[in-house]
Amino acid sequence: MNAQESKSYALAVGARLRQVRRERGLSLMRIEQKTDGHFKAVVIGSYERADRAVTVSRLAELAEFYGLTPAELLPPAEQVAADPTLSALWLARRMVALLAGEEES
Repeated sequence: MNAQESKSYALAVGARLRQVRRERGLSLMRIEQKTDGHFKAVVIGSYERADRAVTVSRLAELAEFYGLTPAELLPPAEQVAADPTLSALWLARRMVALLAGEEES
């Protein structure tokens, strides 16, 4: 993955993380409070802005907090298919789904 693909991937994941958080009506500070500081507001914000890369293990922890599977925290397949710079994201979605024992198209 080149630098442009890496940044596109991080931006797409960050946007999805922000979308999920907002759908649940949570502020960054509320997440920090609800998790007793396990997830720091500044760190979640940096994932959402793509200033910091989220690891697979951290993505899995966030998914559990939100009541989702890790694959559901990644951008939708339609978005990935529409943007050729996100080909690595499709592969990441597939790997996460397989590791979690999920079937994904």
